[in-house]
Amino acid sequence: MGVYYAGLGQEKYSGEMQHGQMDGYGVLLHSNGSTYTGQFRHGVPTGYGVKVNVFGERYLGEFCEGELHGKGMTGNADGEMSYGVFEMGELQQELYEDIQDHLDRARVAEQYAYQLQEQARQIELNSYLHEIISINHHIHPFKSVEEVRTYTQEEQNHLQTYLQSHCQQLLQVEVTANQWKYKEAELKEQQKEIRYQITEKQHELQLLTPYCEIAEQRQTQLQDAEQTLKMLQIQWKVLQEQLHNATTIPSTEDYLYEHTASIYSRHESYPPSQNERPMSSA
Repeated sequence: MGVYYAGLGQEKYSGEMQHGQMDGYGVLLHSNGSTYTGQFRHGVPTGYGVKVNVFGERYLGEFCEGELHGKGMTGNADGEMSYGVFEMGELQQELYEDIQDHLDRARVAEQYAYQLQEQARQIELNSYLHEIISINHHIHPFKSVEEVRTYTQEEQNHLQTYLQSHCQQLLQVEVTANQWKYKEAELKEQQKEIRYQITEKQHELQLLTPYCEIAEQRQTQLQDAEQTLKMLQIQWKVLQEQLHNATTIPSTEDYLYEHTASIYSRHESYPPSQNERPMSSA
């Protein structure tokens, strides 16, 4: 139990600790004004808790490594709220049933963390007072705790003056942090849009897959038809050659004339003239 400062004093944690790390219930205050109240594990917000950022947005529910992860809710400064299942800060599924128990557990963790915060602050104050008394007793001979508190108040006033002198620098840091927050929000919106486009393209590809299969079938059928056409062309050429050969066969009259001439030649007689050729019967 105690108070822990990190980031050159820019972050302050009050609550339970283990091995020098935030572990258990506590409250973490950032320099930009955002807070987390609830459970911690190994130095990071993990478990049930409540987170409020610089824009007034409130995150309530289960956390993992500093992000809303599990069942919970978010609400902005305009009163708009979202309930459901979150994954590393992103709403994955809207859910309104079986979520109230998780919200109640987050609120209980918040209240318990506030109680431990007060105890841690008191421990820090007592330790600081005893340290001042033991170290500075020869310089400031404090006789009571009230004198120590008065001295502490004066020191805090000096510190407040110093902080005010550097207020402009802190404001610039906050402005820069806000700009990065807006940039982060824009990038998240772009990420959502890209995911939506990817989903749409995947759906279009699923619709085109059957047509691609049909196109492949048609391509195969076209190749088969081309092969068939080539075979028919070859057969047509063969038929044309056969038809041409058939038209060159001698006529019946020429055949009878040549046959008669061969008979006359055997009888040593001249063949009859063209007018004396025997007529072929029809």
